[in-house]
Amino acid sequence: MNDNDFYNKRLLSNENYKIFLPDIPHIKRAQLSGDGFNNGLINKTLKECYPEIYESIQDESFFISDDEKYFYFVEILDENNEKVIGFASFTIYNEKTLVLNQIYVLPNFRGQKHFVKVYNNISVLLPEAKILVKNPNHTIINNIKDLNYCTIIKDRFLISNIIFITDQVSFDDALNLTNKKFIEQGSKALYSTESNLYDLKLDAVIKLSANNKIYTGKEDLMLVERSTISIVRDEDESKYNIISKRKEDPWIQKGNYFKKISKIFKKEMIKVDRT
Repeated sequence: MNDNDFYNKRLLSNENYKIFLPDIPHIKRAQLSGDGFNNGLINKTLKECYPEIYESIQDESFFISDDEKYFYFVEILDENNEKVIGFASFTIYNEKTLVLNQIYVLPNFRGQKHFVKVYNNISVLLPEAKILVKNPNHTIINNIKDLNYCTIIKDRFLISNIIFITDQVSFDDALNLTNKKFIEQGSKALYSTESNLYDLKLDAVIKLSANNKIYTGKEDLMLVERSTISIVRDEDESKYNIISKRKEDPWIQKGNYFKKISKIFKKEMIKVDRT
């Protein structure tokens, strides 16, 4: 047994970790190593094994950076369980938490709530694990709405039963950049945050702080609280012109976006997750 095999065996048998699946057909697991968990490259896997899906992703401006990794790569099958029509990728966040980072289904096979099926299947397989969804796009949010996995306030704000996680970028970047442009300009988010609040009008996960002060990108978020929204996903920008909607929003233009939201939820006496 080599060092990596010993490391893998010891780690997989660690009872503190609640996120290890047994070997299951249609779920690839990245190699465990002393360098970490999440070692599978999404684009490399798609190019080599699923060229149809990879080409479709490029055609639809569905951005996945070349260095984006996974620990679990879940094949999504058609209703006859014969053809791979999409995928979902998960990374390990900590001992008890997985993050669903990407999910994509070929255009001709959409409308069948694949996101919910994948999420529920993994939840059943890992009942003790917490599963977060990273920066969900418009389609995922529609799935959550259709299945009533949420509460909607004032026809605009969604409080999700499924917890989201998003990189914390400056408010200015969230208004002006898509994820692809953010990465291409050499920027990198230093912090991430969990939230269950989403703005349906601006397609944004909202991070609310108690003081409603805006994150400029310069603060140390380990020391202070700041409010911001998630960066625009490229596929949402391509379909819905989200950047223009954000810039033209009256609350954002007047500089009172987060104060308005806090006031609404205070009036409704609804507790919002500010962690």
